Amino acid sequence: ALILVPDVLGVPIITMTYSPLYIRLATGSLVLFVFS
Repeated sequence: ALILVPDVLGVPIITMTYSPLYIRLATGSLVLFVFS
């Protein structure tokens, strides 16, 4: 699944029970979460 969430000061605004692989977009305002 792909999830886009707001990114503030480099900290993803989302509570996860496990650490996902996330890729910061060029703008740095969003974080792309990639789940297997």
